[in-house]
Amino acid sequence: MKPYPHTYTASAEGTGIGFVAVTTEQLPPLDTASPPEFDGPEGVWSPETLLCASVVDCFILTFRGVARAARFEWLEGLRTQARMAGGKAASCRPAPYFLVLRRLAAGTYDGRAEMA
Repeated sequence: MKPYPHTYTASAEGTGIGFVAVTTEQLPPLDTASPPEFDGPEGVWSPETLLCASVVDCFILTFRGVARAARFEWLEGLRTQARMAGGKAASCRPAPYFLVLRRLAAGTYDGRAEMA
């Protein structure tokens, strides 16, 4: 691991219509749009789906690091899913919350997964 502090940068560019191009150094651009719930197109990454993806990706990457430190070997079978729900609270501000579901496949559990 590189020494702290770690810095991450992303940029976005768009116009009044069409996709928004999200970019960062050394990675290909990613076209995004509003989700269908906000009249965006189907089948395109949105800020909401990217946020959910980052939560579940971080969960697995963190589990991997903790498992490695605990010498817990797992080679396959960890699956995560995040659901984000948002709406308007009484104050009329969005109130998102996350539900993260995870499952470690049979045959890879030896009791130490609860620690990790």
